Amino acid sequence: LEEGSVRVMARRDTGAALALLNESGDFVESDGHHSDVVVGQVDHSLYTAWQDRKLKFENATVVEVLQSIDEFYGVTIRCADPDILERNFSGTLPNDNLDIVLRSLSNIYETTFESDHTEKRIRK
Repeated sequence: LEEGSVRVMARRDTGAALALLNESGDFVESDGHHSDVVVGQVDHSLYTAWQDRKLKFENATVVEVLQSIDEFYGVTIRCADPDILERNFSGTLPNDNLDIVLRSLSNIYETTFESDHTEKRIRK
């Protein structure tokens, strides 16, 4: 939740509320079963940074960072040093230029990150 409030309900006809989100950063997560609901607090900017043309990460593995870049740009990213992939990354990257993103990561980890532009995927 970024602002406002939201009531998360199991089913509209029963009126059973699973959670009430009313503070910035509140979140609810469920696997679809009523007993498996998690309510908590997060930095909402981790999920809304894309609106400012940024990718924001907090203690994400490099694999997770590359997956986000893959999803956003629809390309496959290769890393020259596979040992880097399990390291953590916290920070903000611009997401309006793939080359700058990859150069930034290459400089941070002192290795090469490249996109395979020949394997572009269609984003749904």
